[in-house]
Amino acid sequence: MATPITPPATATPTEEIQLEILNYVDSAFTRAHDLTSHAPVHDGRGTFTHVGVKMEGVESSRNWNFFSTPGQDGLVFWRDHRVANHLFLQVVGPSSRVLATEIEFDTSFYTENNVRNIYSVIFIDQLDDRKEMVVDRLLLNGNENRRVKLSRPIPVSRVAIKMGEGGLTRVRIFGTPLPSLPDRNNVLKGASLFGISDESLGEASIILHEKREGMVMTGWRTKRHGARHRVGITLTKAATIRGLLIDTYMHCLNNFPYITVLACNSTDSVEQLIEQLPKWRVFPPKGEPQLVLDKEINEYMKKRDDTFGVDGNTRYQLALETSTAWHTLLPTTSLKRDTIHTIEERHLHQLGPITHLVVMGIPDGGLHRLIVYGDFI
Repeated sequence: MATPITPPATATPTEEIQLEILNYVDSAFTRAHDLTSHAPVHDGRGTFTHVGVKMEGVESSRNWNFFSTPGQDGLVFWRDHRVANHLFLQVVGPSSRVLATEIEFDTSFYTENNVRNIYSVIFIDQLDDRKEMVVDRLLLNGNENRRVKLSRPIPVSRVAIKMGEGGLTRVRIFGTPLPSLPDRNNVLKGASLFGISDESLGEASIILHEKREGMVMTGWRTKRHGARHRVGITLTKAATIRGLLIDTYMHCLNNFPYITVLACNSTDSVEQLIEQLPKWRVFPPKGEPQLVLDKEINEYMKKRDDTFGVDGNTRYQLALETSTAWHTLLPTTSLKRDTIHTIEERHLHQLGPITHLVVMGIPDGGLHRLIVYGDFI
């Protein structure tokens, strides 16, 4: 049992804590990030979008835990309540850790379509990786604020919520700030970009911004039908890499499905570095594999699509070859929509000091933000 922690005598009054969404399973009807807004809840009833009444917060699609199977006398139906919507929240703002005393669930303006069941709420303190369940099964009514007072003040930096389907307008945590988590050095400060393959729908430079920006989709966004898109990054000086943060914030329908990150330590010009990028080995439906320069891969695959697309014979396989100059920092990794992905050092290849990076999004899509944690040499 963890030792209870009480606020110091000089603690500031309990206040609403600023949160942001790291990840969620489903919010088919709403813009999920309104869930953590400190703005007054807006009554959208009577105002409609293409998916229905304009509501705030998280509202999942219907019946995703409802299943059927053929039976002797027809279909057999059941609900599996283990299939749940999950929310992961992060404490942000002046402090990244707080001593929480209360948590509030707000279902304002959701009447018959609110989340009914909060299965669990777990507080995580990333300072020592301590985890503690603070809510174990809670029934919510529609159009109400339900504030739960914790049994004692609990330190928290991250929150994991498991709940049923429906709508939830706000989640609020109240408490007092604690000392923040130790800062991690972002080695992309002052970095410059090169070799951008495409930015038809959004500027690549936005990925270097350290904070999430706005409540709409922004960032590096490419046109459709690419085999891969890339952007190169030149660091201000050589650094060792300790981790990555890859953010697809607000990219709900067009994030890159996969990403890989290459790195090198070189004094060559960026033009030379582009020439030295690994080639792509293309395995066509018939015939021998072809080696294609990275700078030519999109045009090469476009010609193949134009040739074979009319009869549906477009089953090409692509593999990235090795290179003497460039080495894989992050192997090809799948990305989730509208999510902060944290890649720790143990999941990266250990390459020593690096001066340049190339981020490859496969095949096309968008990315909001990239942070590279490390130490300058």
